[in-house]
Amino acid sequence: MGKGLDVINKLDVVSFKWKDSDINDIGLIAEEVAKVIPEAVYYKDGKVEGLRFLPLIAVCIQAIKELEEK
Repeated sequence: MGKGLDVINKLDVVSFKWKDSDINDIGLIAEEVAKVIPEAVYYKDGKVEGLRFLPLIAVCIQAIKELEEK
């Protein structure tokens, strides 16, 4: 994994509608996150199932530190 800001800049925030509730939301696509931060996803039956937010938070903390240094 690279520097915090480099990693964050590779992630795309998307808006979407939940299939089961038809509610609009904003988030990340787990399959896309897996390409950038593999530690931030979990798998079920060999497929990406969802996101683990603690690794995402850790990367965000690193990115904030890098911004503070600038």
